[in-house]
Amino acid sequence: MYVFKRYIVIIFSIALGMTIYLLFRHTTTSLYLLATKLGFSESIDNVRDYVSFLHFPAWFIYSLPDGLWMFSFVLLMMSIWDFRLAGPGKVWIYLSILLGITFEIFQAFVSRLGFFDWIDMIFIILGAVLPFLLFNNKNNFYEKV
Repeated sequence: MYVFKRYIVIIFSIALGMTIYLLFRHTTTSLYLLATKLGFSESIDNVRDYVSFLHFPAWFIYSLPDGLWMFSFVLLMMSIWDFRLAGPGKVWIYLSILLGITFEIFQAFVSRLGFFDWIDMIFIILGAVLPFLLFNNKNNFYEKV
């Protein structure tokens, strides 16, 4: 049951990041364009119109999704490797963190990947660290979720 709840947290984090992208970011994002190709643009546009009165700070719209995706990715890697921070599990968990941070750094040099932002980097690092703080064997938070 605890494993199921952990995967719900992962799915919720991904879904929340996607929702922010689809409803509050510009319609030129890759995710919105993919949704358009899949035939969802009319539905998304209707919801965008419905929530257009909401105003969130820039960090919520532009940086939080990166942190949520990093959080879910690291938690997924930790779950797959049963929270074993040794052997191959350690490599995959730390590789996922390195991948997220490296992608943000590459944005400083390759503009078509996006724009480097220190606030994004802070959210990515927070998203990478939170699974270790919340879902470790010492405090067993993942059993309470």
